[in-house]
Amino acid sequence: MAVDRGGARAGLDSPATPVFGASGSVVAAIAVGGPWFHLDRVAAEKFGSLVAASAHALSSRLGYDGTPVGQASAGTSDGTA
Repeated sequence: MAVDRGGARAGLDSPATPVFGASGSVVAAIAVGGPWFHLDRVAAEKFGSLVAASAHALSSRLGYDGTPVGQASAGTSDGTA
């Protein structure tokens, strides 16, 4: 997960994380943004955790098994299913 703290727009914080497809390539991202003065550290961590959990669930539904691109998936030596 990454957090943009005012880089895209002054005063805006945005936790974001990638969504992976079945091949392990990034196919999308999920982000939540809000003004920094409303997102204290506790709120930012809460939203960051929700963003990460949502991206993980969506990646799983898209067939991503956690194997990085270019590496064999668990249980096989050649990456085939």
